Amino acid sequence: PSRAATRKAMEGAAARADAFLDLARAYRSAADAIDGDLKTRKTLLRRVAEILDRDLGKPEEAVRAWKALAALDPEDKGAAAALEACMARAGQQEELARELGARRAKASGAERGALTVKLARLWQDAARFGLAAEVWREALRESPADEEALWGLHAALEGAEGPRAAEERVQVLSALAAKAKSPAERGALDLARAEALVEPLGRLGEAASVALAVM
Repeated sequence: PSRAATRKAMEGAAARADAFLDLARAYRSAADAIDGDLKTRKTLLRRVAEILDRDLGKPEEAVRAWKALAALDPEDKGAAAALEACMARAGQQEELARELGARRAKASGAERGALTVKLARLWQDAARFGLAAEVWREALRESPADEEALWGLHAALEGAEGPRAAEERVQVLSALAAKAKSPAERGALDLARAEALVEPLGRLGEAASVALAVM
């Protein structure tokens, strides 16, 4: 199935017969048999991964297809992004975090920043708020003025539980208020800080002072 018209006909037939698994197997066999035609092989592997993930709901198997495609062409950023998203859907956050962390350790500048955001958001989306917070803290140690990292840390702490997270969130809200771009934004951040001081910290007097300063 190297021609687009052939693949279209095969996929139409698979949809009518609900035979997507057979189609994925046929495409994978064809991809493995191709020698030299990188473009066609990549197209077939991409369709294998998409069918397994979207049509069959098998993200774990789709990960293997995306990995084969990424190994075939390490410069294919679309395949790399699709692999990462699929690994997250498959519950493979630990493995993905190790890979992102290894790449981040070797990176610098904008690339390191982008990998930091990916890693922190991976943990945030998995409700692993403590791990997400630690990544954002590291980003802030490297670049204390990084506003995106401040907001990211705030979101992670908001999802976390306990007085220590609340105490740190109060500090982050104060830092964000200092960077606010308008009086309205600063007021909203200060009110959020006052609410955090009340519950769960129980620091009513300090909360009242913050709230009164906004009014």
